[in-house]
Amino acid sequence: YPESLLIWTHSMRDLEFHDEFTPTECEAGHIHSKAGVPAVTTGAGITWIDVYLEATERNLFVMGGGGTSVGVVGWMIGGGYGSWSKMFGTGPANLLEAKVVTADGEVVIANECNNPDLFFALR
Repeated sequence: YPESLLIWTHSMRDLEFHDEFTPTECEAGHIHSKAGVPAVTTGAGITWIDVYLEATERNLFVMGGGGTSVGVVGWMIGGGYGSWSKMFGTGPANLLEAKVVTADGEVVIANECNNPDLFFALR
């Protein structure tokens, strides 16, 4: 379609494991409810197999999708239901933070202390 937009995210393959999650840009004195928990930060082009292989090397469990070729971000915004969701909740319910490009082109951080309305909408 000539008036459509396609964003190719395949090359956005950052993958970082955190022993203790630290929220981005929280104001002094604000306590993030999930600060200090283990977490994974992924780029938009990462698939679950990428995460699972790296987690296995680190002897870690990551709750994610059953289809290993599915992208982490697509799974997350599509409802994020997996084999362990009944025990640990859905993917969006476990989202700690997101870097988002808004409709006006601004790159923002959404978490409990920055853009909480957008964070709530993403979850």
